[in-house]
Amino acid sequence: LSCHVSISPSQTRYTSLLQHHKNISKGFLSLMRKKDTDPVELKHHLLDNLEKIIVWGKQNRVGLALHDTPYPNLIPEILKIVQKHYGNNANEAKTISAKPKPIIILSERNAKEFVERRTRNHGSYSWICRPETNNYMNSTGTSIGDFASTSPFNFEKMNETTLERGAFDFISCINHANISARFSTNSASSQSIEIDQIFYSFTKADQLKHRQYLIDAVENYQHNMRNEAIFSYNVFDKRNKTKVNDL
Repeated sequence: LSCHVSISPSQTRYTSLLQHHKNISKGFLSLMRKKDTDPVELKHHLLDNLEKIIVWGKQNRVGLALHDTPYPNLIPEILKIVQKHYGNNANEAKTISAKPKPIIILSERNAKEFVERRTRNHGSYSWICRPETNNYMNSTGTSIGDFASTSPFNFEKMNETTLERGAFDFISCINHANISARFSTNSASSQSIEIDQIFYSFTKADQLKHRQYLIDAVENYQHNMRNEAIFSYNVFDKRNKTKVNDL
């Protein structure tokens, strides 16, 4: 879905699919780059188009391969939407054992090499949730409260069952930020959260000396996705070209 696609007259049913994909991918890049983007607007934009894509696949009985940004950042929501719309019947879908799951294929990377290359080549438009702090960092990267931007820190790891949270679950990051702002003790009223208080680019993280945070986040993501994937393959571990027998 990430490549250029042209639709022939005999394949007009794919037009709406292509439009939903363009909406979610181009819209994501556009909204993430705008400082005045409402995080809730971004959340609804992603979820609305994601559900339309998955529903289209079911209605048209077409298997969809969802890859590249922003789909890897929406894995928990993909799981929920698939479980909502697939299954033999509503009662069956309520039981955990009967809940359908998407097929996950994982292409792994060496986390350190990936972060270095990604930051160098695509860092300005590769985003990650800012690390957990007692108070959110401001958009300039300076610390607020007791968080020092150059100090080691921990992030909430992905839930091994639901695959929620972690540094690449964008919907959970938005939800968590809004809840934290709503119950902030710093003001009597609700505190507005800006998009760059929730996310920052790989480039910005690297400037703040947060490269290890990026590496740890990638390793945590791959560890949990590996447990859910039906097939995973680390192309960076192979010195020679991939052979059929390797698959």
